[in-house]
Amino acid sequence: MQAKYLCLLLLAAPSCSPSEEPAASTPGSTPTAAPREAKQIMDELARARLAVQPFDENRRAIATYFQEYREQNAEAWNWICELSLELLRSHPEDGNVILLMRERWRLQCTEMGQWEAAVREMEALMADEKSAPGLVDEARSSRALACLGQLQLELAQPDPALLARAQAAVDAMLLAQPGDPRCQELLWQLALLYEGDPVRERETFARMLELYPTSPRIALYRGKLRQLDGLGQPFEMPVFKNALDEREVDLAALRGKVLVVVFWAARAQPALDRLAEFRRLAGEYAERGVVFLGVSLDEPADKGGRELLLAAAKEHGLDWPQNYLGAGWASPFSVSWGITRLPHVFVVDREGKLASTAAQRELEAAIRGALQQPAAEAKR
Repeated sequence: MQAKYLCLLLLAAPSCSPSEEPAASTPGSTPTAAPREAKQIMDELARARLAVQPFDENRRAIATYFQEYREQNAEAWNWICELSLELLRSHPEDGNVILLMRERWRLQCTEMGQWEAAVREMEALMADEKSAPGLVDEARSSRALACLGQLQLELAQPDPALLARAQAAVDAMLLAQPGDPRCQELLWQLALLYEGDPVRERETFARMLELYPTSPRIALYRGKLRQLDGLGQPFEMPVFKNALDEREVDLAALRGKVLVVVFWAARAQPALDRLAEFRRLAGEYAERGVVFLGVSLDEPADKGGRELLLAAAKEHGLDWPQNYLGAGWASPFSVSWGITRLPHVFVVDREGKLASTAAQRELEAAIRGALQQPAAEAKR
């Protein structure tokens, strides 16, 4: 056994002498002795888990901390992964195998930078006729999660080949395990990754609407389809009190103006990062009849959401009306429009119809288009 692993064992179990320790495998090696008992492997696994250093939330903001955290835990994670594989090879019928392989693949994909190797291992198990059905199901699910997780690291420009691979993995899961509750979550994650591709996005949300008509998210699925099909349709918002000065705001009184409706939250960093741009555009286009409106998805007032909104508006110099919904992501109005990511920006033309339902990508171009073209001619 490597010296560091021996130290980890002794630190994790100081009351045991070396002679009392069961023979342990060296991570990365192939055992040559007779297979160990399942209990011996599980006991060593418990010690390996104790060797993992917890993530320090107080250091999250330090740019170098994530790399440091991974480096300090690399050997312990590898130890856990090797023990999981040892249990699979020596005791494939053990009831812990599926959970341990799930843990192995999660560590490889999310912490160890080995997602491609993990996916190949999953696919090999899926193709092996000797693999237990439950393990095959787990491999199929974990493969889909691995592809989706890797895509979520590249949200700015997802790799088309990997996106197609993820779609195939999710489809395989749905075909083989249609009743598995994880299928809905996989489809949901896939649909979010299709943002910017309205055809694929619509197909996926329509599929979820058909497959899961009783889902708690059903209103959100309908809202997403409403958003995707909303171009040229009237945009309405109930009269609300501007959170900044308590004055009533009625969209009917703004007819003839181009409206930029910004769904955001003071707790959402991507939205905060765009506020300077929004403030600049609001100032530049005000004389041309463009009015910005904020729709806040901050937490309820009793959780500090309203105070957070007001503080952010003051800090960033926002002077346009703010519709504080007061219910976070559960706000019925935002749900009815399928808002799933912040900021999300609609542009409404002078006739009160939607000229864009995804203007957060190229907002200035969307504003200019609404000023120059009838809403019916605008493109998403």
